[in-house]
Amino acid sequence: MAFQRTTTDATRQCVVDSKLLTGLPEGTPIVKYNNMKKLKNIIDTQSLDCSADSSKSPFLIVTCVDNSFFKALDNVYPDSGPRITYNFEEGGPTVILEVMKSTAQEMATGRLHLEIVLKLGKMGVEYELVSMNESEIQSLNKTWRKQPDLAFGLDGHTRWPVLVIETGMSETQQKLAIDAQGWLEAQGSDTKVVITMNIDKHSPRITFQRWEHAYTRHATRSHHPHGSVVQTVEVFHKGVNTRATGELIIPFEKVFGRMRRGRKEADIIITKNQLIRLGELVWAEQRFM
Repeated sequence: MAFQRTTTDATRQCVVDSKLLTGLPEGTPIVKYNNMKKLKNIIDTQSLDCSADSSKSPFLIVTCVDNSFFKALDNVYPDSGPRITYNFEEGGPTVILEVMKSTAQEMATGRLHLEIVLKLGKMGVEYELVSMNESEIQSLNKTWRKQPDLAFGLDGHTRWPVLVIETGMSETQQKLAIDAQGWLEAQGSDTKVVITMNIDKHSPRITFQRWEHAYTRHATRSHHPHGSVVQTVEVFHKGVNTRATGELIIPFEKVFGRMRRGRKEADIIITKNQLIRLGELVWAEQRFM
């Protein structure tokens, strides 16, 4: 993990050696938070730079944040601002901002959203599971907060999503793993399933992983079980062939918290052909096809 070293010693002193920073792209800038006006200028400039040069990191490490930081950020970005990852226990007073999502990432997330919604409609449960991807979620102890790329909550219980999708391209698989574990392990979490999509920047390949709680016989209310990978699917193009190594399965009972009723209700299964189509749309945007 390498970060831009143009910061002052005082700024670097605020950065805690934490897994929160693991997997960020090389050259990710670090800035010390002084006031929101200055930070907004930095965010907007970096967003423009990323639009012009895809090799630049879309992330910004902001150190020494104070209690007024999040309210001030909401005030300057009342509609749609940078996506936040914050874990005080892991990163001290440090926030990771994602200032821009690539078109390829947005296409992948949007396509998976469509496939899931279509499956829900066929089962007749589309009103039981509602999209809530614009919501910023905060843990009960207020030490962790994040806005998902895509999320679904149970109707009437949308304080916390049960299904989360996180899409990455610039970050490594390690960064997505930390995001997935955060959703599953944060205090008060109701998340049961996390799907991560890791889009390769250099070749036509997407790695899907399904994360769930790794329950042990010693799990208690005070000791929340860890999140772990229970399924991995690779979708890739090589030569003239595009392949998916399997179907992506989202267990019905995990997400809905109940048994199935009737023949129509089943696991949400994204087929090989649907995953291949998703990949081909993304790779066309990346100019690989």
